[in-house]
Amino acid sequence: MIFMEKIFLVEKACPLCGSDVYGNDDLKYYCKRCNILFERKNLRLAKKEFVGSKIAKRFHSLNCASIRNLKEENKVFFNTRDDALKNGFKQCKLCIKKAKKRVK
Repeated sequence: MIFMEKIFLVEKACPLCGSDVYGNDDLKYYCKRCNILFERKNLRLAKKEFVGSKIAKRFHSLNCASIRNLKEENKVFFNTRDDALKNGFKQCKLCIKKAKKRVK
């Protein structure tokens, strides 16, 4: 019996050319452009810097105390502050205060 694992798309993760790759942790990841298989540890994964709440439409930095209260199913991640703002999220007031203190 053949068991097929679910194949995932990982955008712009090829370590050589930066193209999209397809695969999973068991089968490895494939870049069609480079015609090469990669393990997950070799992929160029974007670092997530912010987490937002789908319900409240607010985003937080990863070190904000407010993210403890977010349910997993309501979380959405962003690479940059601008990504969150473009998607209609507003910044958490605690995060704004912390950012202003660091600037002073």
